[in-house]
Amino acid sequence: MRITEHALKRAWHGIAVGSDLLDDATLPPTGTSPEQCAERAGDADALFLVVDQDGTVRGHHGPYREVFATQDLDQVLYFAAEEAVRRLAEHIVAHTPGRGPVANLVPRRDIQEGTVRAAQWARGSG
Repeated sequence: MRITEHALKRAWHGIAVGSDLLDDATLPPTGTSPEQCAERAGDADALFLVVDQDGTVRGHHGPYREVFATQDLDQVLYFAAEEAVRRLAEHIVAHTPGRGPVANLVPRRDIQEGTVRAAQWARGSG
């Protein structure tokens, strides 16, 4: 099945309605070119989905940073859900500073850097 914007929105609605976590989440904005991402106001680091005519979906953070390209609808939905959960966690942390289990959430780059440091330590080079 070739992915279209309409098919993507229908599939997102199908998973969001069936999920307590994603029930209020919206699909990241979609368009047909990365330049449309620059035209939209908002967070430059937010995910923007570019749907090509051949059914390839490209995930962009800003108009010049492509983070994935796939023709697999399930992968697109996974990346969109990951973005929605990240935004939800950021919202919760921003509105409940220092309280509850979400206070321990850290940005993804900090996790990645920690993983690299742990791997270096395990090899004895850290």
